[in-house]
Amino acid sequence: MPPRVLSTVLFKAYDDNAIAADATYRAPLIIEGRIKDIGKDITGAPYLVLGDNPNAAQGVQAFFADASDLVSVSKGQFVHVNCARNDGFLVRNVIVRGCVMIR
Repeated sequence: MPPRVLSTVLFKAYDDNAIAADATYRAPLIIEGRIKDIGKDITGAPYLVLGDNPNAAQGVQAFFADASDLVSVSKGQFVHVNCARNDGFLVRNVIVRGCVMIR
């Protein structure tokens, strides 16, 4: 079973030291957190942003291959996602890919 980490802990680790976080948080990961945003990027890839501060844009951005995973969730909901790839810190978000919702 992949290790579990709170989105807030993962984001803080990358904000403090991205090199150390890359070494500590290797994929696959189960990330738990509150949904701040739900959307699609410019290529149409569906994503969630997880984090605890609704007034800050930053967080853990989880990309999904299948948008159907995101149809039944809403902002503010606490979720668990299993992500196959951790791309690390990019443009003030931690980027994880190949995610699926854990029900």
